[in-house]
Amino acid sequence: MNNYRNILFVVVVSVLGASLVFVFSMLFNKDGFVDNNKLFLEFTGTQELMKKAEGDLSGLHKYLDTLNYQLLILDSLVTKGKQIDRVEELSSVRYVRDSLHYVYQEQMEVYRSDIREQSWNLLNQYIIEFGDEKKYRYIFGANGTGTMMYGAERKDITSDVLEYVNEKYNGK
Repeated sequence: MNNYRNILFVVVVSVLGASLVFVFSMLFNKDGFVDNNKLFLEFTGTQELMKKAEGDLSGLHKYLDTLNYQLLILDSLVTKGKQIDRVEELSSVRYVRDSLHYVYQEQMEVYRSDIREQSWNLLNQYIIEFGDEKKYRYIFGANGTGTMMYGAERKDITSDVLEYVNEKYNGK
């Protein structure tokens, strides 16, 4: 009978011990996920880089707008037969506009690529720091491409991470 009690005691203590280990591991081993798209788009660093790119390309964009307006007028004059002698000018302006539009699109793609690279370099650095500071075991990225199909809303830490990375970026 004494042996039975000892075995029962060992079993109960073992179950309790395992339960405590499980509960503590659940409490202290946090994990969560972030919405990569939201994080990228709402990151202050990304927004500043996008504004800079828009500013850098604004002169070219304005010139394209001017050429488009000029084309509209020339096309209207030539089509209505009022100034048939300007067909060659229309063709030249269209060629210049198309060439500049191509340059503009290429330049925009270079800026987009640079913005993605620079922003994600900073974000990855800040997310590592966030995870270390907040004692996260894992932080998953959800980007809608199937890498993470579901995450319980209570595990969505996008807002917390976004606040942290923006504060880090702004030097706070």
